[in-house]
Amino acid sequence: MRVNSIAPGVIDTPIFDGYAEAGLDVAKLLKVQAKLHALGRVGQPEEVAELICFLASSKAAGFITGDVIMIDGGASISTKMGTYALDRKAEQERVVQSKL
Repeated sequence: MRVNSIAPGVIDTPIFDGYAEAGLDVAKLLKVQAKLHALGRVGQPEEVAELICFLASSKAAGFITGDVIMIDGGASISTKMGTYALDRKAEQERVVQSKL
């Protein structure tokens, strides 16, 4: 059996509510994350939903199989991606420290 999978970048979902409840500035966090995406913004749930609908449609079902489809606003190809993990961790630590 072969399946398609979806690999999203940062998507603005209610998961970020937990960060807000912890006292973090979610708008600032999303702004930092947006800079790491080639398109300069984070994704929206509707964009991922549209991809899912397309993959479930007869248009895709006939010939797309066993693939990982990236929907990450270009984060995986961004020139900043090489330092993505380090920058992200450092920014998260700065945000947390500023709230302590």
